[in-house]
Amino acid sequence: MGDEKFLLTLTIDGRKYPLKINRAEEQAFRDAAKKINTKINQYRVAFGGENSGMTAQDFMAMTAIQALV
Repeated sequence: MGDEKFLLTLTIDGRKYPLKINRAEEQAFRDAAKKINTKINQYRVAFGGENSGMTAQDFMAMTAIQALV
């Protein structure tokens, strides 16, 4: 039952990302998106936001690096 695939659209940093996932993994994906958004916002605050010359892509990259390390 949890093996069926469905389309889940996650919003990360204001952008929508459609993903085809197993229904059994839905909550893990939702939790991950929430953690990613939290971390992006922490970096944005720590580095002065868009006024710092950094872009949304910079904050996303910093979050990805931290997640993988």
